[in-house]
Amino acid sequence: FIRPVQASGVEPEDLRQAFSWLEWERIIPSGARVFVKPNLTWPTPLPGVTTTPKAMESLAIVLKDRTDRIIFGEADGGYHAYEVEDAFTGHHLYALKDRYGIEVVNLTDLPSETVEGVIGGKKMSVTLPAMLLHDIEVFITMPVPKTHVMTGVSLGFKNQWGCLPSPMRLREHAEFDQKIVLINKLLQPKLTVMDGTYFLD
Repeated sequence: FIRPVQASGVEPEDLRQAFSWLEWERIIPSGARVFVKPNLTWPTPLPGVTTTPKAMESLAIVLKDRTDRIIFGEADGGYHAYEVEDAFTGHHLYALKDRYGIEVVNLTDLPSETVEGVIGGKKMSVTLPAMLLHDIEVFITMPVPKTHVMTGVSLGFKNQWGCLPSPMRLREHAEFDQKIVLINKLLQPKLTVMDGTYFLD
């Protein structure tokens, strides 16, 4: 079921208070190139499933206190279900681009590279956008709190699965446990901003 927790949604001041408590100046250097990965697993806002437009706007407003180099990005829907540009439109990210000067990128369209690593004694490989591997100083993940059929809760880890550029990434679910750890080790998220407007159980 879906339970609204805070009807007004995430306000900029909520984030400022939380970030101040975290001493975020140590995490996000002034002028840093910041990438934000929301959870846009549907073309239009879906309570408990996608990151709310209000939360994304609040984060953009607060990040502007530290830097003008802000990128929001997501990959195309799994199994080619939708082009992520539709989700950008549906979640008002292009409006945020015009209003706040952020960048919006489709991770599926970016140059990518395959990286190997050893997880739990097993050699694994993942293909990720080169920009995320080499050009981002601060990675922020912005998931929705959910339970998940494969585990208890997915917290801030599973959202990075959407950084795999291929819409056929679901074919890699057989090695999900190891690959999601490798993805997070490679991308090294510095902050998890959980959009708690809705919880999905």
